[in-house]
Amino acid sequence: GGEMIEIVSRDRVTYNTAPHKFEAGTPPILEAIGLGAALDWMTAFDHADVKAHEDALYARAYEGLRGVNGLTIHGETPHKGAVLAFSLEGAHP
Repeated sequence: GGEMIEIVSRDRVTYNTAPHKFEAGTPPILEAIGLGAALDWMTAFDHADVKAHEDALYARAYEGLRGVNGLTIHGETPHKGAVLAFSLEGAHP
């Protein structure tokens, strides 16, 4: 698929030149369409309202997890995005 193969015959395969020969498969067409639909949906909301909602979700998750024994929250920088990274002692990394 993609542009990985230059020529295919009964007895032989000729691979394309780099970088094409390393790009097998079909391009992520459905994912691009989905991203466009998601962006259209998101632009219907006020950015400040979305940020406030994300911050509230983060605060609730942070408060709920910070007292768990063996759990370490990573990246507690003020004014960061609403991504909560953590590790649990004894769990694989």
